[in-house]
Amino acid sequence: MIDIRVFISYTLSEVIGMTSETGGILVEKEKLVEILGAFQWCSSSQDFQLDGQARLGWEKTVEPLIGQLKDKIEQIELGEKVLDQFKSLGKHPCS
Repeated sequence: MIDIRVFISYTLSEVIGMTSETGGILVEKEKLVEILGAFQWCSSSQDFQLDGQARLGWEKTVEPLIGQLKDKIEQIELGEKVLDQFKSLGKHPCS
């Protein structure tokens, strides 16, 4: 049986590590949004509700990851806004 925490951690580390390999924050953001959507869809399961049999496991493993995903996506979006501001000025952020 696969430990869901190990699987999720591995999946997230692979996605986050994709940035340098695939050339893009955009790819990373799209994948993170996709994973976040999957977690949010799963969270509607009766098993994960307040009286559900898997609620405690959800709170310990997946709920914190949802928060981390949201934070990472927010960081990426903030970076995109900063880059857009530089581009609108005709400048490169590193110059």
